[in-house]
Amino acid sequence: MTSSIAAAVLVDATTAADTADADPVGPMRCSAAGAIEAHHGGGSTGVWAPTHAPHTGPADRQRCPTCTTHGRHVAPVHKTAVAAPPPARPVVAVDVDGVLNPDDLTAAERLGYRPHHYAGPDPTGTPVAGTVWLHPEHGRWLAELASAGAELVWCTSWGPLAAIFIASRLGLPTDLAVIDVTAAGVRWGHQLKLFDLYQHTGDRPVAVLDDDFGGKDPDNARSRTRSGVPTLLVPVDPHTGLRRDHVDTVLTWLDDVTGRHDRPTVT
Repeated sequence: MTSSIAAAVLVDATTAADTADADPVGPMRCSAAGAIEAHHGGGSTGVWAPTHAPHTGPADRQRCPTCTTHGRHVAPVHKTAVAAPPPARPVVAVDVDGVLNPDDLTAAERLGYRPHHYAGPDPTGTPVAGTVWLHPEHGRWLAELASAGAELVWCTSWGPLAAIFIASRLGLPTDLAVIDVTAAGVRWGHQLKLFDLYQHTGDRPVAVLDDDFGGKDPDNARSRTRSGVPTLLVPVDPHTGLRRDHVDTVLTWLDDVTGRHDRPTVT
């Protein structure tokens, strides 16, 4: 076949393809991959780059040197972006004895704690009676943490009694989750409650307000944070209980893990 005949056949074939697929499908795009990757400014997906505007018909395509080299054209592909899942809601775990109910009764009275008499079963069902010292500000402070995006949970040997007795006296919801604590106290450098807490929270960020951590717990918390599970341990002095600086520490941490810096003010 002579070069002039070959050129005529090529022109006829290109014109036929243009006529067949131009007008019915609207703007066209080049489907060639790899060799014209740089021309399109992207990979081999055929998605338009700003340097290569869509063609409106066969004449427009014939003026594009890259497209006339590679020939075939198809209708544009529209891809729908998939939204990323929302971040997991962080958890703030709250202990009772030593945190909300301090050990030093003299200091408690001086700091504004108020006595509440309890008479009833303990978590094991054994009848007990005694005085619990609670601070009227603590409910508002903990509510600030919830308003900043945290889920409050009870992590205490009080068990469900915390939700029944403590929450109502602090003005907190009585339906807050209660961690099923199977063992408490420090053994072999670890606060045993944390094993139950971490099992409950999984990969969610977690902050813990407690008065009794083991020597190995901070290292474990740092290791969890480095692995992508932000973990904050806030040691509370059991003689004075929860203080404002403890709450501010958790609020700053919540800002970091949630990306929020517009916390509402709780009154």
